[in-house]
Amino acid sequence: MAASPLAQSALQQLNRSAAYLQRLPAAWWRQLCLALLAFWLCHTLAQLFWLLMPEPELAPLDAAALPVAVAAAGDNGASAVDIDALKSLNLFGEASKTEQTVVQENPEPQIEAAEETRLSLTLVGVVASSNPAAARAIIADAREQAIYSIDDELPVGQSVKLARVMDRQVILNNNGRYESLSLFDETTSGRRGPAISNRRPPVTTSRPRTRPVASAPRNLSRAQQSLADVMKVSIVREGGEVKGYKIRPGRNRSMFEQLGLQANDVVTAVNGITLDSSSKAMDVYKTMKGKTSAQLEIQRDGEVLTVDVDLDEVGEE
Repeated sequence: MAASPLAQSALQQLNRSAAYLQRLPAAWWRQLCLALLAFWLCHTLAQLFWLLMPEPELAPLDAAALPVAVAAAGDNGASAVDIDALKSLNLFGEASKTEQTVVQENPEPQIEAAEETRLSLTLVGVVASSNPAAARAIIADAREQAIYSIDDELPVGQSVKLARVMDRQVILNNNGRYESLSLFDETTSGRRGPAISNRRPPVTTSRPRTRPVASAPRNLSRAQQSLADVMKVSIVREGGEVKGYKIRPGRNRSMFEQLGLQANDVVTAVNGITLDSSSKAMDVYKTMKGKTSAQLEIQRDGEVLTVDVDLDEVGEE
């Protein structure tokens, strides 16, 4: 059976190829074998490396998390992507739950730099203390004067509160704005009144242990005849301890002098109660508010005097 022409042609090509390969030098065959061996080694080492160091597996995306709306006819094949679903994937990592936004609070205004207030108030006396709860201030307005604690609202304007009590002044919080109110000083007030004799009352020469009651003018109303109107007080400390309260003339300066009192007298006791603490002084002041008589123990020029004052006993001048 004769072979087909196609098979004969293939056989001839195979014979020619075999004859060509037989003519190749042995060195060429060695290089070819080395190249194949090197390729096989590289392939084997690569497989060994990935066996020891596996590739990180990526979490498969949830197909339901990315709904794609099929565009209707006439939309040019455009598709809508769910943006909210993309945001929920946290492609750039998830923020730490421990991170907190730091909010810098506005610094409190400097109380020490507060300007003098323009409110119609007069600071009559202060009881400064390192404990704000124990600090007190005696503040007077056009109608009356009273004792105030920190954060007490004053009867003037709107939302005016006592913010801080210092030795010679207090700080007011006037609707968020800090204002200072200095201790009233009779010598710098600039107010002129009738001339007052510089001579001391005659009884001061003998300096008796007990002073007689001085009379007040009849023309003073009962509202004016209050010990709180006659004198103003400020605390006196020695070695950090309260020793008494220094008194000065109040709004009724003439009555202050007629009672035998002198500016800078230090009251150490009232009605037998020793003024050795701020709380006692405030209690005494509260009980004496509106009163017209009292027994004062006074230190003057190193000597202790007892002075009885009674504004009810009035007489002719």
